[in-house]
Amino acid sequence: MGNNITINVCQTGKTIVSLEFNGIKIDVGTELYNRGDTCNQEHFGIVSEITFFPSFGYYITVTNKRTGKDYDITPSMVSKEYLGNGLTRIVTKEAYFKWRHEKLKRWQNANISPERF
Repeated sequence: MGNNITINVCQTGKTIVSLEFNGIKIDVGTELYNRGDTCNQEHFGIVSEITFFPSFGYYITVTNKRTGKDYDITPSMVSKEYLGNGLTRIVTKEAYFKWRHEKLKRWQNANISPERF
């Protein structure tokens, strides 16, 4: 089973403007949610660049909206669906809010205060 990668480049043919990897489309400007880990706080970031390195493959540069710092991730680090755990740490903003909306709806139906979330 191989990975399906689709790449779109701008007219100069040098800058990658979008990348589709395993059904997840990531454009420059896409907003991502990063759940964080023991060293990094959760945050939203914006894809600022997509780069291909012949020796390493594709890298996505994300700018942390809170700190303004850039960091690189690989396309395989972005999950299609957020599950609320460390296995799906980086997702699109839309996937995160879909999960959050479903959780809040379930808690409201169970009469659990959303302030706990």
